[in-house]
Amino acid sequence: MTLFQNRFRWISPLVCSVLCLAAGCSSGKKIDPNQRVYVGYYQLDHNVQLDPKQFKNAKMVRPHVVEWAADFASEFPKPQVVAFQKLNIVPMISWEPRIWNDPDKVISLESIAKGEWDPYLKSWATQIRQVELPVLITFAAEFNSEDYPWGIPNNKQDGHSYVEAYRHVVALFRTEGVSNAIFVWTILPVSSPKVAWNEPLAYYPGDEYVDWIGVAAVNQQSDMKTMFGEMLTNLATNHPQKPVMITRYYFEPNKKSNAAVVTELQQDLTTVKAIIFSNPKTLKIDPIFFKQPLFQASVDEFAYLHL
Repeated sequence: MTLFQNRFRWISPLVCSVLCLAAGCSSGKKIDPNQRVYVGYYQLDHNVQLDPKQFKNAKMVRPHVVEWAADFASEFPKPQVVAFQKLNIVPMISWEPRIWNDPDKVISLESIAKGEWDPYLKSWATQIRQVELPVLITFAAEFNSEDYPWGIPNNKQDGHSYVEAYRHVVALFRTEGVSNAIFVWTILPVSSPKVAWNEPLAYYPGDEYVDWIGVAAVNQQSDMKTMFGEMLTNLATNHPQKPVMITRYYFEPNKKSNAAVVTELQQDLTTVKAIIFSNPKTLKIDPIFFKQPLFQASVDEFAYLHL
């Protein structure tokens, strides 16, 4: 049994055969990961509905991943997820433990770890299991930032409560039999504030709880090496077995094209296997955004290569 077949052993035999064929399992096709940089789009504004139909433009080459955020008042967006999967686009959800419309309501990391949110978490787990194809989830992303209520600076300068909450979410999904949830552990390359107690690698949840490691950009003015080089070197040394993606990179058309950035990644930061672009000034998808990507791949190849 191949890695792909084993990871997706929960899928019906017919579906598994179709996916495996698309990924090249039956033909023994080998994909060189060093020739692949997956490209994605992140919808930053949670007030703007991300419509899969936006990616049906004939002039647009579809991204491999589309990311958007959800809070703890959000129902699992099953129709949206399924629609993206039908377009061979992997959906990725940045799941934030807070209530956007009620900022005074505090969702403590301790309450998540103690199981107080289990009914809500199980509702998501059940529905993700039902959609069958991969769904990327980054829970409480960028926790080494002072900007978020789940950040270490806002939790007694101690990241252990974050680790317990993160592990609890992943363990619950695994207990519910959700094999198609792909968990992305996302950090900032430079902590805010940059102090010893806010060092994210000290709070790595463990290999069994992390499928991908995500690193989010916060300053597109710097070159890629300056932004990510030190952190990527640390990750390659400490967690070489985990694929790495850049989960947030601000894209400005007057600066570098997405193709140029991907080429830079291939040349200088070869450990990065995916990059998700975002444009805070653009709330609608511009077909030019993905006019010249490096290559196209299916959701099946994405899963087969990295799971």
